[in-house]
Amino acid sequence: NSSLKLYVKGSRWIESGVQIDVYVYASNGIKAYCGLDMASRSPDQGFIIRTNATGGNNNPVPLEDSDIVGNGCAAQLDCLSRGSCNYCTERCECYENLGDGNPLHRGAVVSTDCTLTNCPVGLSWSGLPWSSTEARVEATCSDAGLCEEQTGTCQCFSGFDGIACERMDCFNDCSGHGQCLTMAELAFMDSALPLSAITTLEARYGSHGKASAWDADIVRGCLCDSSWSVGLSLGQRQQPEFFGADCSLRRCPSADDPTTVVTDETDCSNVTAPGGRGVGKSGNICHVDCANRGLCDTGNNDLGRCTCFSGYSGAACERFEVNSGGVATL
Repeated sequence: NSSLKLYVKGSRWIESGVQIDVYVYASNGIKAYCGLDMASRSPDQGFIIRTNATGGNNNPVPLEDSDIVGNGCAAQLDCLSRGSCNYCTERCECYENLGDGNPLHRGAVVSTDCTLTNCPVGLSWSGLPWSSTEARVEATCSDAGLCEEQTGTCQCFSGFDGIACERMDCFNDCSGHGQCLTMAELAFMDSALPLSAITTLEARYGSHGKASAWDADIVRGCLCDSSWSVGLSLGQRQQPEFFGADCSLRRCPSADDPTTVVTDETDCSNVTAPGGRGVGKSGNICHVDCANRGLCDTGNNDLGRCTCFSGYSGAACERFEVNSGGVATL
């Protein structure tokens, strides 16, 4: 460490008990160790060296020649011009997004040479609550990915994406048969499941009248495609054509069960939709795979194809098979 020595000129003398303050100004570039009171100093005044036995000139004179105190950040390669040196601790104060790879240390004093690039931060997906109303804290890559410190990018775990892995991904990207939407967006979609009687003007995702919840814009799900209109109104069906968490399944052709004469299974008027949040209006349609007279292959290579039971035919198994004598085969 460096030291600053004061010498009394030969023409001067010190009278015992006399106190003289020697002012060292910040403009001279001299920095002091930690522990000195800087709060009461003027902007240009660095610190005061005080002795209890001095004499001579009582007027403080700025030092003309000076140097910094201590070894600085030589051990950290002088911060590689990617941060400033704190001479009190001989550590680097790295510039924004640089440091020890942990962005939560931004602005902090770190014992590194600032060569690493900090990754983005987001609210942790796995943080523990610290009060009755607060739970999620900032974390590197939102605790849902690994930080690539050389590039400052997050490598997100499966199921998460975003520059800080701050939002959920949609499984299989909805298999190319749907839209990946946030919970807040889905709340405004009339065709989103479960179907609801609430209009888009009334739609909210949250509670207690709030417009959004903590996960409103970061938790996402698939809104599956359909070649027919989905909803609770006249002419709409209560089930979409593609379905499943990743929209990888496809419904088979629909028709009324030919064995029920009185009941029309495709009529969803006043029928509560799955999920119990809405009722079909007059003319609303229920989807009945294979008319209940066959098995629906929803996946594999035959998406949405019916295998009819014996005695039934048609794309939706909606017809009786008739033998050569004109009698339906059951």
